[in-house]
Amino acid sequence: MIDVVEITINEFKENIYDKYIKLFPKDEQRNWGKIEKTYKDGIEKFYKIILKDMTIGFFMLEKLSDNYPFYIDYFAIFNEFQNEGYGTKAMQILGNKITDGKGLIAEIEKENINNGFQGVLRPCRKSVWKHLSLPLHESPSQSRFREHLRWWRRH
Repeated sequence: MIDVVEITINEFKENIYDKYIKLFPKDEQRNWGKIEKTYKDGIEKFYKIILKDMTIGFFMLEKLSDNYPFYIDYFAIFNEFQNEGYGTKAMQILGNKITDGKGLIAEIEKENINNGFQGVLRPCRKSVWKHLSLPLHESPSQSRFREHLRWWRRH
């Protein structure tokens, strides 16, 4: 049985942070000081994805205020648990239980090829969102490498 459970920053740092560093490319990682600040400011929340008594992944969510949907800062299923449908189930739990139907925003960055953003969405991430049947909405972002956002709201 899959579940998504909120954890403290200390549990995140002790049990998940090293995997976060290994799973995400260096140019996408946030430094620990910024993560810690957003947590202390009440913006960042951490959730572990559990299967029985094992942590198999995590979410890092940001919530700027009650008027805004949750923003998926990071989402990962650990390599040894991928392609088993756990990510899909975790997203469903997140959408139904954690966000209370207030919505989710997630981004798909463009590929960084030789330190130049080529305008190609990361195919793996795009396929995950597509698999979850989440609608794609393009946003005229000021950032040249984060232009595509998704908005999901529970019906």
